Amino acid sequence: MELKLSNICEIVHEYVETSPLNRVAELNDLKLFDSPLVEVAAASDPLFDDLKKPSIVGPDHLSPREWLSGAKTVISYFLPFTSRVRKANRISGLPAIEWLYGRIEGEQFNRSLSGYLVDYLRDNGYQAVAPSSDPRFAVKDRRSNWSERH
Repeated sequence: MELKLSNICEIVHEYVETSPLNRVAELNDLKLFDSPLVEVAAASDPLFDDLKKPSIVGPDHLSPREWLSGAKTVISYFLPFTSRVRKANRISGLPAIEWLYGRIEGEQFNRSLSGYLVDYLRDNGYQAVAPSSDPRFAVKDRRSNWSERH
């Protein structure tokens, strides 16, 4: 089965819309994330090597092919907070409860989504890894060997 970007987008979008982890029952069924942006990059893109520069992330940063021998593609997604989460935190002072759920439970949702995507790909005959959930993931001097924020 050949996967296309449209297939990957559909899988990710469906998960975001249907997963109960994207909802907070205690806050009147608050939805944390809106529809994500999904893109792919070639694992061989030289920009990944630029992340090894000390001025960006550092030499301990691993490239896609260091995470997964023979890697061809990097799937990247961005989970935007819903307007309710964003607007709640505009009030000065302590972070809004909606924002805190977005930060803590939102990260749990992010890990769940990446795990779901890895499982889906493996079940369909592809090799896949989510670096931030891999045992090799490490943080040294506040810099990790894989960045989900660059």
